[in-house]
Amino acid sequence: MRIPLPTPLNHAGRAINTLNETLPQFFHEGLVDILPNGAPLYSPHVQLRLRQFSLPSLRGRGVYMRSAGVLRVVFVALHADTSVVVKGVSLHDHRHVHMGLIVNGTNRLTQQRYEWDVLFRYAFDEAGLVSTHEVLRIHPPPTTSVVEGLRAVLAGLIRERNKERGVVACGGAKASAGDANDGEVR
Repeated sequence: MRIPLPTPLNHAGRAINTLNETLPQFFHEGLVDILPNGAPLYSPHVQLRLRQFSLPSLRGRGVYMRSAGVLRVVFVALHADTSVVVKGVSLHDHRHVHMGLIVNGTNRLTQQRYEWDVLFRYAFDEAGLVSTHEVLRIHPPPTTSVVEGLRAVLAGLIRERNKERGVVACGGAKASAGDANDGEVR
């Protein structure tokens, strides 16, 4: 007799499978945010952490999805023959998964082929939704100019979201009239 897993574990398992199956299509189709059964993949308060590059964390599904879209468009504009290969998935417990990727692309100007070894950590909330996506490693690391460009893009996404939500900036501190967790910088 097979005993079904609790619903959050089923949901997290479907999320892991969906990431594993769809990340290889990221540069061609974008980031998938809905599971095959129609349920959401990401928490409304999903957090993107980029500590390795001293970049601010982002919080909120909207800004997370927009940042993924910008990354995709910029990467494809700079590189041809892009690909993502999932090289491994390791479950650390029922709430944390490490996913290793190989990202490839040919520089459109130099025609040089590049390869990056990437390691993500995904954490799941009590409902089995992705609550945190942390970039643990990109090797070789992006250049300083790429990191600074990413910092500017992320700041622009936050400013855009803040305008939509009626956020008032006060000497670096931010207060929101809307959902304080959507589009927040940490």
